[in-house]
Amino acid sequence: SDIMSVLIPPSIERIDANAFMGCKSLKRVYTDAGSSLKSIGSKAFYGCSGLTNVGLPVGLTSIGKDAFYSVGNLSVGVNFYFEHGNNLAGLRLGNNVEFFGCNNASVWKMSCYGGVINDGHMTVSHVVTRLTSGSFASCASLTSVSFESQSEMRSIESDVFSSSGLRVINLPASITSIPSNGFRYATNLRYVSFEDNSELHTISQSSFYGLGSLQNITIPASVTYIGSSSFYSCGSLTSVYFEAGSKLRNIDSSVFSNSGVRYLFGLPASITSIPSNGFQYAT
Repeated sequence: SDIMSVLIPPSIERIDANAFMGCKSLKRVYTDAGSSLKSIGSKAFYGCSGLTNVGLPVGLTSIGKDAFYSVGNLSVGVNFYFEHGNNLAGLRLGNNVEFFGCNNASVWKMSCYGGVINDGHMTVSHVVTRLTSGSFASCASLTSVSFESQSEMRSIESDVFSSSGLRVINLPASITSIPSNGFRYATNLRYVSFEDNSELHTISQSSFYGLGSLQNITIPASVTYIGSSSFYSCGSLTSVYFEAGSKLRNIDSSVFSNSGVRYLFGLPASITSIPSNGFQYAT
């Protein structure tokens, strides 16, 4: 088979035995955000010698014998990334571990204590499609996050980085919304940027609430809605830039209240009203 990449859609609940056996060209396997996958059968990926990266969902509860036997390159190994909250029995994390037939596996959970943070930095694999709610909340050891090129990240959920030690993050173009309270009280966060050609359309309520270190931000042209209190109490935030061609239509209440905002550059003509308490006590 010449299959190089497999995206398991949300409707699939199981991968049966021998399903991808001998697919030597297969390099990456990932599950779409909201995956229903619960089981992987025995020898499902047996002999997939080109495999390098596998993303596995929170709801996965069963993996069959030798499901990943003889996969990957012995000198490089295979990376397995589990969503935060997965409680698969007997799951062993770390480098060079045995994982259902793969003898040179690196197994990680996408959480503060899942081994993915190295010297304060986390690189998110391109096969990871979702960071579940609260994955890195109150994670003081996390200071920076980057996403591999061609990231398939589709969803980051509420409180994902709230009250963390995060200082800098560049969000991939594939993300369509910033969740409520996503970065709330991450008080060290100074730099937030978005990859070119961002598909972001929503900045949800209180998403950047209380970021005392954030100094400026550029809102991608694709954004159509900014929720209430999104930048509330961002005391150091002085400049907000809107990309040329902005599609912004709605700004909700208290969006910049108690902030330090002085300048709005490129506010689009499509905005026809200033919301209640929009800039209240913006000093």
